[in-house]
Amino acid sequence: MLNRDKDLESLSEGIPNMPRSLTARERLADHLYFYLQTASWFVFLIGGIAGYAIKGLIGCVVLLAGGWLFGMWMRRSLGQRGRNQFLGFYQRIRERANGSRRGLLEWLIEAIRGSGFTISKCRAITAAYDRAMLQGRSTSSAAEQQAILQRLDAEVKRISYSS
Repeated sequence: MLNRDKDLESLSEGIPNMPRSLTARERLADHLYFYLQTASWFVFLIGGIAGYAIKGLIGCVVLLAGGWLFGMWMRRSLGQRGRNQFLGFYQRIRERANGSRRGLLEWLIEAIRGSGFTISKCRAITAAYDRAMLQGRSTSSAAEQQAILQRLDAEVKRISYSS
């Protein structure tokens, strides 16, 4: 049986492989990111309901489409790329490493967090990802591939949460 207190000490806010505990600003930014991400998937419904209440079926269709477009913009502005969160994160980090500007909501989250993804951090994360993918291609063992991904996760968190 695992010792609950000892296990909690090895985590930061329930997240494994964290190099340190999160600050209050980082927790706030993480929560805001989650709420904006969730809202981006449902804003079209709110638009459709509001449109129906205001102008009936035509208003519903117009604001449903507007809400859908606004949700797409929110996800893009948050830095989400594609449906696969894992690959999308590394795709966005590669874009940032190549000099891509932050989206409005990315900027907001990073400003609240108090630290951002600088070009040097993005390049270091991209290099760690490339090394891990190269190692992963050279092994066929599921256990080894899982270990590679865990090392990648720890390295990305170390880079992301460094000053």
